[in-house]
Amino acid sequence: MPASITLNIIKGERAGESFTYTEKESLILGRADDCSIIINEGTVSRYHCMVEIMPPSANIRDFASGNGIKLNGETIVAGRFKTGQSLEEARENEIKEYALKDGDVIALSSKCELAVKVFIPEYCAECLAELEKGGEDLYQNEQGENICPSCHVLLEEERAAARKAAEEARENEQLAKLRRDAIREARDRRKKCLVCGAALKDVRAVDDANICPKCKANPIVILEFMLRMAVEGYAEFADIQGFRKISELGHGGQGAVFKVEEEATGEQYALKLMLSNKSADAMARAKFLREASIGKQLDHPHILRHYRYGSSGDAYYILEEICEGGSVEKLVERSGGKLTEGLATDITLQILDALIYAHSKQVEADLADGTTKKYNGIVHRDIKPANFFLLDKSSKPTAKLADFGMAKAFEAAGLTAFTRTGDLGGTPAYMPRQQIINFKYAKPDVDIWAVAASYYFMLTGCIPKHFGQGKDLWSQALKNQAEPIRKRDRNIKKQLADVIDQALVEKPEIGFPSAIEFKKAIEGAL
Repeated sequence: MPASITLNIIKGERAGESFTYTEKESLILGRADDCSIIINEGTVSRYHCMVEIMPPSANIRDFASGNGIKLNGETIVAGRFKTGQSLEEARENEIKEYALKDGDVIALSSKCELAVKVFIPEYCAECLAELEKGGEDLYQNEQGENICPSCHVLLEEERAAARKAAEEARENEQLAKLRRDAIREARDRRKKCLVCGAALKDVRAVDDANICPKCKANPIVILEFMLRMAVEGYAEFADIQGFRKISELGHGGQGAVFKVEEEATGEQYALKLMLSNKSADAMARAKFLREASIGKQLDHPHILRHYRYGSSGDAYYILEEICEGGSVEKLVERSGGKLTEGLATDITLQILDALIYAHSKQVEADLADGTTKKYNGIVHRDIKPANFFLLDKSSKPTAKLADFGMAKAFEAAGLTAFTRTGDLGGTPAYMPRQQIINFKYAKPDVDIWAVAASYYFMLTGCIPKHFGQGKDLWSQALKNQAEPIRKRDRNIKKQLADVIDQALVEKPEIGFPSAIEFKKAIEGAL
């Protein structure tokens, strides 16, 4: 059974009901009919709070509800903006999530309480089979990790073979001495960081690569180490053997992107390196590789090509097509805050072509049990100008939609903490209410809404919804509607403005259900 989070209602009209989640979820609790968990208590607000779940972790944020929230009897603070802050500053500075743990009690009011139950499975350290907690037949390997009975038998056989080999070695004192020296040398190496040579205070606290925390947090150091290991012939770095670093293209909180060159051909690529901010087990790595494989199966002129991907320790990398023109978000900055109608429209139509393909493309993923699962169409769920890249810096560049594989695979595998407001992939500015309420089962139309919001931004330099001070950004994204685009810029043609405004409708449904319909409407308006 996988890790799970269970919310048990222990007080109120729905007392006795429970809700269990084994995958990432974004839940809205309140009295409104479209809440994830509807609580019909007069003391509970329509949209009372949000609970974000990524088993075995979870957190809660208050939507500045009327009666507030008590966590284990202590009132939690709702997110607030400070007077005079810009939207970007508010995104970076507001802190309003509260981590949940097993046994916590959440009081939405005096008449409604929920209890939190966290289940964390334990796996065999050797074969990853799930172990029965509290079972009598648990064994341990040489590192003190729990293993299953089958692996214990194999380990005992290996130990017996080792003892026999040792007995034979004693017959030759010279061989015995060589063996002792080799063991001593291996132990000495494990006590030092392979990158910088610094002493490791606690060998058990580092991963199999024996890299100190300081080096692991530096993408440049990790990349140079990986390239060096590839040159020395280590199998796990075979896919990047023969590449050299040219320059850094950009970096963020979870990693960096580098321009690299294949020495044999002179071809240049972008190597994206992401560093996990928490220790990853073999199952998380396997899930990342399965998810990343989906991005590699997408072959379209307006989707960023993925060539190779892999991992080592807590470092995950992908070799992809390089875009010398940079992101559309940066292009808007360089262009004085907005783009011409012609350029913005050309980029938008290219991105819609990419979505027409992706939303109907059949892809496959190999599951942990050895079976293969087919997906009929992929929803991106992170459409924004920062994920639109330009192949070159010409006046009519080729646009590429990025992050179909890497970022989403990284998150799906549980290798990153929660994306807070303002972080990459976490901004509500380009997310319709349908995606906030029902993240896991988001349909292709959420991508269409996000493309329209990006088109809006390219034409006006503004995001569609107004985010005022003093309220939670996610709450405003859930409740506010997009401003008509001609309120931002009266010079936009009315026919085109009508199409964009229709695309940004959210109630009762998103204005355009498919990329092809939105594309035809834009072309008709022009």
